[in-house]
Amino acid sequence: MIKHLLVLMLVVPFALAADAVGEESVGAIVAEIGDDSIVTVSYHLRFDEGDAPYGGGWSYMCPNCGRLHQTNDLGSIVEEERTADRAGFLISPTEVVTSDSLVPLRFIERIDVHANGQSVPASIAATAIGEKAVRLTMERQLSGVTPLEFESGATAAHTLTRVKINGSWTTNIQRVSPDLVLRDTGDVMRAVPDGCILFDREGRPVGLSFNGEIAAEGWLGNPAAWAWASLDDVADMLVDVEAAAARQILHATLRFRSPAKDFTDEYAMYTGNEADDLEQHATAVVVDHDLLLVPMSLSKEQTARLEQIRIRTAGGATVEAEFAGSLKDYGALLVTAALPADHVPRLGDADLRKMRYSLIPAIELRILGEQEERRPICNRIVGYAYGFRDQIFPRIGGPRNGVLLFSPDGDLFVFPMARRTGPSEGNDRYGARPVATPVSHLEPVLEDLDAHLDPLNVPLNEEEENRIAWLGTEVQSLDAELARALEIADKTDDGNAGLMITYVYEGSPAQQNGLLVGDVLLRIQTEDEPAPIELVDESYNEFYQEGFPWEFLDELPEEYYDRIPTPWPPANGFLNELITELGAGNAFSMEYLRDGELKQLDMVVEYSPPYFRTAPRIEHEALGVTARDITYEARRYFQRTEEDPGVIISSLSPGSRASVAGLRPYEIITHVDDEPVMSVDDLVSLTADRDEVRLSVRRFNNDRIVSIDLSSAE
Repeated sequence: MIKHLLVLMLVVPFALAADAVGEESVGAIVAEIGDDSIVTVSYHLRFDEGDAPYGGGWSYMCPNCGRLHQTNDLGSIVEEERTADRAGFLISPTEVVTSDSLVPLRFIERIDVHANGQSVPASIAATAIGEKAVRLTMERQLSGVTPLEFESGATAAHTLTRVKINGSWTTNIQRVSPDLVLRDTGDVMRAVPDGCILFDREGRPVGLSFNGEIAAEGWLGNPAAWAWASLDDVADMLVDVEAAAARQILHATLRFRSPAKDFTDEYAMYTGNEADDLEQHATAVVVDHDLLLVPMSLSKEQTARLEQIRIRTAGGATVEAEFAGSLKDYGALLVTAALPADHVPRLGDADLRKMRYSLIPAIELRILGEQEERRPICNRIVGYAYGFRDQIFPRIGGPRNGVLLFSPDGDLFVFPMARRTGPSEGNDRYGARPVATPVSHLEPVLEDLDAHLDPLNVPLNEEEENRIAWLGTEVQSLDAELARALEIADKTDDGNAGLMITYVYEGSPAQQNGLLVGDVLLRIQTEDEPAPIELVDESYNEFYQEGFPWEFLDELPEEYYDRIPTPWPPANGFLNELITELGAGNAFSMEYLRDGELKQLDMVVEYSPPYFRTAPRIEHEALGVTARDITYEARRYFQRTEEDPGVIISSLSPGSRASVAGLRPYEIITHVDDEPVMSVDDLVSLTADRDEVRLSVRRFNNDRIVSIDLSSAE
C-alpha cells in the first residue's frame, strides 16, 4: 500500500531477521495488519464542578523547545475545544483496547472511536488490573476494519505503535530488542514501546503491551488472558476503599494564638501586618493506636503558637488531641487522641516496585476548611524515583497532590507528605511540596520516635515563643563594588554572598570569640546539615538604609501608628533567625574572611538578651500608650547607655491623651515631672494618682516637654 512506503523505508534497515520471511515482507504485513486493526479513540473532556480534567501519561509537543513533555493537566484541551486522542486496537468487532488515560469518569463527556471516516460512540467496559489499559465497547461495528487475532505461543519479534505527533498520526515499526533488563526484584524484562501491537517473525500478532515492557518469559500478550475489572468491580472496590479511608484518614483542626506584633515589618504600613490564620485544617492519618500523623509543614514560629488540636472521627464526633512532636525530616506532626475502637491503623508494607502499572484504589482528598472533598478513584504507579536518603518514591498518574493509595484490602501504603528541608537547602525550609510517600518510610520513625522528633519545633508560651539566639553583630550584605574593593570578589561570588560585620555588641558571642568589625561572614556548618549554610541575606532592607522618617511622624494618621516598623534594624533578622534555628546549646562552625584570609571559628548557639519584641512592657490606660524598656539594639540606635533614663513608646491608642498631646511611636519618655524613668514600672509609679504630668520626651535627638491632663482619667 502506497501510504506505507515511508514506514517500509524505516523498516528496511532492520536486516537482522534470520527467518524465511524477509524483513521488508514482515514490515509490509505488520503495517497492513496495523492499518486494518488500529482505530482512533477520542476523549471528549469537560470541567466538573469547576475542576479541570486531569489524567496520566498524556504528552504534548512543546512549541517552544520542540520536545515532548508529559502532563497531567488536561484543562487546556477543553479550553482549546479539541479532543484527547489515542490509538486503540480492535480485538473484536465491537471491542477496543487502548491505554488507560487515568481520567476519572466525571471528566469524560463521551468517547468516540474513529476509523475510515466513520465515528462510533463507545464506553469503558473494563479496566485491566495488571496492564495500563482499558477495554471499550462500541455501540456498533465499524466497517473496513478487522479485529486482531493473536497467535498463541509465538515469540514477539516486532512492535507497531501509532501516535499523534508533529501534526500527523505516525506509525512506527521496530524490532523487539534481544537485550534483557534484570532488576533486583527478580524481574527479567524486555523493553517495548508503550501502547503497541507485538508480532512474531512471520508478522502475526501475538499480543498487546501498554506498560513499556514485557516479561522475558511467561508474558501474556493476548488481552483475553489478562485479568480485568468490570465497571461494577471497580465500583465495589471504590466503595470498599472509601469505607477504609473513613476510619484511617481523619480531619484535624489546629488552633493558634495570635502572633506577637512584628515591629520590624517594613511593609506593615502598606499591608496592615495581618496575622497568620489562627485556625488551620489538615488530614490526620492513624498510624498507631491513638497516635495520628498530621502531614502539615508548620514552621517553628507556627508550632510555637499551637494551642489546641481536635480530631473529627469517621462518625463526626470531635475529640481533643495532644501534641506529641514534630518530625525532623518530614513536614508532619504527631498527635495523640482517644479514638473509637474501629479506628485502627492499617499500614501496608508491600513492595511498591511489584505494583507498577497495577490498578490501585485511591482517595483524592481536598481539605476545604471545616469541609472535605473525598473522591474515590482508580490510579496506577507509573514509575519510581530515588529521593531523600536513597529512598524510593512512586510516581503516580492522575493528580500529583492529595492522593492516597490503598491496597484492595484497605491498607494505606502511599500518602502525600513533604520533606522538611534544612537551612542549608535554602530559605524555603517549610515550603516543600508534598510528594507521594510510601508509608513504609515511617517505620523507622515510629520505632524510635525520640530520635526522629525535633525538640525545637514544639508549642511554647508567649515569652518563649519570641526568644531568639544571637551572634551579637550588625551586618550588611556585600555587593560587587564592595567585594572588589576589599579584594574578596573571588571568595564571595562577586559580592553575592557574605555578610560584613559593621558592629559588635559588647559581651556578645561574637565579641567573646574574637570577631571584629570588617570581618566578612561566609557560611555556617553544623553536624546535622549535609551542606554548609551560605550566608546570603535576601531580605529587602531599603527602609533601614534610607533612614527613619522622623520628620514626617506628625503627618501620619493615627490608624497607622501600630504599623510603623522600628527605626533600627531588627534583632530577629536573617542571621539571628538562622542561628536560632540551629538550637540553643548546639555547636556550629563559622567560616569568615579577615583581611582576605579565610578563617574558621567554632561556636555554640546562645540565647540573646531581651530585645524590643520581648522587652518588659506596660499598657498605660490613662495616657493611652504602650511603652517598653529600651533594649540593646534600640540603645545602640539612639546612642544611649544603660545608665541613661527612658522607655520607648511602642504604640498609641487613636484619640488617646498621649496622641492628642503629640506623642508618637518610638519617642522616648525620659522623665516624669523631672524624675528619671528607668523602666516601664517607673512610668507607672511616677504617673499614679496625678491630675497632670509633665513628660520629658525625646524624638531621636530633639527634646521637648509635653504636659498631659489626667484629671478626667478613670
